[in-house]
Amino acid sequence: MTSVKPISPGSDSRKNWLTINEVSALVSRLESTVGIHTAAIAELRRKDLLSEALHPFAIYKLPPYAQDDDENWHKFYVRSGRVNQTDATGTDAIAWPDSGAVPVATELASIEVPLDCDHYYFWLEILTDGAAVLSAAVNHAADPRLAGWSGWPDQIRDGPTFYCLIGWVDTLTKKDEKLALIRQTLRADLWLPTLAVDPAGVSRVRSPAFRRGSPL
Repeated sequence: MTSVKPISPGSDSRKNWLTINEVSALVSRLESTVGIHTAAIAELRRKDLLSEALHPFAIYKLPPYAQDDDENWHKFYVRSGRVNQTDATGTDAIAWPDSGAVPVATELASIEVPLDCDHYYFWLEILTDGAAVLSAAVNHAADPRLAGWSGWPDQIRDGPTFYCLIGWVDTLTKKDEKLALIRQTLRADLWLPTLAVDPAGVSRVRSPAFRRGSPL
């Protein structure tokens, strides 16, 4: 670390004046440099926080350094994820969802959540054929019943179609601060257990059940 020598005023007023000018210029340069590095550190910290928060199906916003508009506080993306071996559509399509990679704002359409909305829902709609997953898509709406999930919130299955809540966004509670709140309910790739058909011909989900450490 460079040491700083104290300034001692002399008897020559002209030299004192020159010293004052030199020190003032040095302080100005240092302040500018500190400001640049402080801003860089803040950006790095924001990037690190985003990287730590990302996981399959995460609902997230781009960090400020990756946005193309300061008013993007209520625009969101859904992280890539899989249902069994099927990649879900409607996501950011990042190959490794747990990585810190983020899409470029101009290359991927964001999901703009309406203002003054305390619950804007995101969910998976999964189509199966009774034995395998055919497709999985991210859907979103303030009222899922008007966007395909007619039995919301209690119905998790309608024939060959499954529904799974990803989470919701609140743009109402802290709108004055331009801060959207995220409630995440799904944080990993989704695995649907084997489908089976009971004697009555009604398809149902069969998954391993355990009691006292032993499978039923």
